[in-house]
Amino acid sequence: MRIFTTTAMSLDGKGYALGSDEDRKRMRHIRNQADAILVGGNTFRNYPHPSLPENTAIKTKIWNIVLSRTMDFSLSDEFVNSTAIRPLFLTTNETPKDFPLPVIASSQEITPEWIVGELKERGIENLLIEGGGDLIYQFLEAGLIDDIYVTLCPKIIGDESCPDYIKGEGFRDEQKLELINCEQVENEIYLHYRVIPAKAGIQ
Repeated sequence: MRIFTTTAMSLDGKGYALGSDEDRKRMRHIRNQADAILVGGNTFRNYPHPSLPENTAIKTKIWNIVLSRTMDFSLSDEFVNSTAIRPLFLTTNETPKDFPLPVIASSQEITPEWIVGELKERGIENLLIEGGGDLIYQFLEAGLIDDIYVTLCPKIIGDESCPDYIKGEGFRDEQKLELINCEQVENEIYLHYRVIPAKAGIQ
């Protein structure tokens, strides 16, 4: 399975709804590469809408997957009734009564490896993670992310309550990246990095 992530980030590493219309267009284009889009519960609470690619004719019924240990959120009619997505929720909690969408409940703590196993069983080959920072961190720590797309936005947030692009306790091994592409459009910089596996090191 190929796993990649895309985020718009401020200069001080904050990563929530910062990009321009051009950034959002590019994000939808990157989604064209994916069979499934995965987000954490907080990201879904902030944007409880279907996540769709640029061209729905290419990727009809794209998986929209939400990881939530609490299942504490409201579902919008737009998400529940969308005919362009295949929704799936992953949780360790008891599914709320009358929950209208498919749920997989794990009896143990959810790990990136468990998520990958469940998604492979459903034929998913290309997984895009769009947040939040703790989810991206967990997949990086597990060595499961192949590519990182980042839009560097000309903004400084300076607010500790704003979510970090990547947030965790710190990696056991330094994460090394290879720059694949760098492009500037007006005041934004679009970066594409490939993650170098820890065992490979710098060549």
